[in-house]
Formats: sequence, structure tokens, C-alpha cells
Amino acid sequence: MSLSASRLVGVALIFAGITVSLWLALGVPQEWTGGMRWAGGALRLTSLGAIVLGACFLYPDRATRTPDGASHGADAGTPDGPDGSRV
Repeated sequence: MSLSASRLVGVALIFAGITVSLWLALGVPQEWTGGMRWAGGALRLTSLGAIVLGACFLYPDRATRTPDGASHGADAGTPDGPDGSRV
């Protein structure tokens, strides 16, 4: 998936999750009793999961690694010593 499509899906998921969370907190479900209370709890967890998944789509982990395990980054040419100092 391209980066722009991934970010679009991420924004949509976050918006949907926040919308459902606000509806659950401020809307009609406060009067739900019995089994519907369990459904509301599941819906709350699902909306939280949608927000987290949207954040994962919005900020994807694009770290690439070389075969020897060293990462490509700003300090890839300067490895740390055993005590954390630069060598």
C-alpha cells in the first residue's frame, strides 16, 4: 500500500474511532442494560482498537535493515561502543 493511501486509511480509522467513542460516551447507550451493556463494552474496545490501528496506518514503521542487522539511519556510520560512547 502506498504511503498516501495508508495515511488516508489511518485518518479515516481514527476519525471513525473517535466518533464512535464520543457517541458511546455522550449518546443513547447510557441507557443500555443487560446484554446491550456487554455489546457497548465490546464496541468501546473496538473503537479504541480502530484508533490504535489508524495510528499504525498513519505512521507506518518504514525501518529497513541491512543483512548484517545494522539499520539505515542518520548515525548508521557511527556505531556505539559497549559503554554507549561513540567510537
